[in-house]
Amino acid sequence: MDIKTIALMASVLALAACGNGEKRKQEREKKAEKAAAEQSQHTNNYACHSITDDEVAALFDRWNNALKTGKPANVVATYAKDSVLLPTLSDKVRYSPAEKEDYFVHFLEKSPVGEINERHIQIGCNTAFDAGVYTFTFGKTGEKATGRYSYTYKWDGKDWLITSHHSSLMPEAQAAKTAAAVAAAKAQAAAVPAAPASAPIAPVAHPATAAATPAQQQQAAAAMASAPIAPVAAPAPASAPAAH
Repeated sequence: MDIKTIALMASVLALAACGNGEKRKQEREKKAEKAAAEQSQHTNNYACHSITDDEVAALFDRWNNALKTGKPANVVATYAKDSVLLPTLSDKVRYSPAEKEDYFVHFLEKSPVGEINERHIQIGCNTAFDAGVYTFTFGKTGEKATGRYSYTYKWDGKDWLITSHHSSLMPEAQAAKTAAAVAAAKAQAAAVPAAPASAPIAPVAHPATAAATPAQQQQAAAAMASAPIAPVAAPAPASAPAAH
């Protein structure tokens, strides 16, 4: 084998080695890019998603606007699937979307619209808390109801959703309402008139003077007073005992 042939073979081997090395380099780069993407996704899933107080307040506005649509499904869509609802007007705790929708079917019949009276907001990592007092105005009746509330929210990677919602009427107002009802019932009972007393029994006139004039009645009374009293007969003596 001459020198030229050896040199050519060496060149071919060198080129092949370079080609394999470049291929391996590209494979390493692809693996590194994939690992970086996976790490980035993992980091994004656990990174704290920022939110401001105003944005937390807007989450209530979103829920309130869902009420205004009159569609229970729109309201339920603001809750996470595993959320808990402790409603104002029902003793039953609502866990599933179907249970929440059942509550809002009846609640929305009154056309409620909520308004915040006072609130306190706390923000954590992918969580938010909003609690305070709100008042509902019911469009169908014009009535108002004030209650205490609390919402907790969680970032699910795409949206902020309600994870728990508690709502209850004001206890002192309820106690005052009950006391007023009791007082009204007592006042109504006191206003009922008592049963009339039985009429006095009229004296019965003597048969002899029932139809007489006053003068005749006086004469009859005097005559009765002056009439002699008949003597009472003495009792008969007991019969003697029989002789034996």
